[in-house]
Amino acid sequence: MPAVLHYRLLPALLILAICGCFQPARSEPLIVRSAALELNPEQPSESALDRLQYLGGLVLASEDSRFGGYSGLVVDRDGGGLWAVSDTGHWLRLEFGRPEAVPAGIARGELLPLLDSLGRAVTAKRDQDAEALRRTADGR
Repeated sequence: MPAVLHYRLLPALLILAICGCFQPARSEPLIVRSAALELNPEQPSESALDRLQYLGGLVLASEDSRFGGYSGLVVDRDGGGLWAVSDTGHWLRLEFGRPEAVPAGIARGELLPLLDSLGRAVTAKRDQDAEALRRTADGR
């Protein structure tokens, strides 16, 4: 086969190889258990600490080994969900079920891969630890 033909086939083969190997990053469902968090478990009716008015909170847990190590927590503007980024290379998405000042529980959870600038899931540990990274208002 002439060398010129090799050079013409090479770009086409590269495109086919990339298209065949590249798979879009997908979300994975995550089962998250939640329980109400009292300000003072010994006195559940207590709702103030000095001038702080405690509205409530949730304790979250999951059997999934990837769950945990989150930072950059951002609640949706409508209060219906939460985004966080892990130090192991994924986003956590939680939906509360309905927008409210204090969520009663988790309706749905999912993990989404942290992507590089080309849209590929990051795999190197040095790139996965995303301390203080967070979603912006426009969803990026």
